[in-house]
Amino acid sequence: MASFTQQGRDLHITIDGVDDPFVIRPVPGRRGQELTEYFLRIAAQQPLDGLPDAPPDMATVLNWAVNGVDENGDWITDGENSRRVFNQLTLSEGEDVLLPAFYWSSVLGIKGVQEYFAAGGGMAGGVKALGSLTMTLGISPLVTSQSSVLATPTPSQADTTTTSSPPDGSALERLPRWKRSVGQNGKKPRRRA
Repeated sequence: MASFTQQGRDLHITIDGVDDPFVIRPVPGRRGQELTEYFLRIAAQQPLDGLPDAPPDMATVLNWAVNGVDENGDWITDGENSRRVFNQLTLSEGEDVLLPAFYWSSVLGIKGVQEYFAAGGGMAGGVKALGSLTMTLGISPLVTSQSSVLATPTPSQADTTTTSSPPDGSALERLPRWKRSVGQNGKKPRRRA
């Protein structure tokens, strides 16, 4: 079971059975923007081409989120928090530290952490906070693949027929006269008084 508190500018995440809390320090705004951009692109399976110092995978993004930056503003790649996550915690406990650390570093801040834990943490919490992040940024959560993928038509496996008139004449000509509407059977409609 995990819990959190905000103490000053830091986020403290406590895991039951682990003595010391994980202290997540805030990252500067521009680094938070980069982290969010990397996270969303990787989650949407979009290439990171053209992004400076792009991470190789999501694990690196979450590692950066939990460790933060040094005094020069560079990402800490092998910090105390990540060593503790990978050496002391189970995978689900680690998820309850890494994902809140990311949402804390994003534009959501404490709201993202609250939503993560309110939804029960884990996958459910991650989905809830990600939905909030995409809505905050004005990104549709319904878009799940690149537009170029959606623009490619999928060929049909079934035979298709054309919709042009059959060679025997129009459909009206093939209908028996008694099934045609008044005026379509070749007779003038009667006038009613």
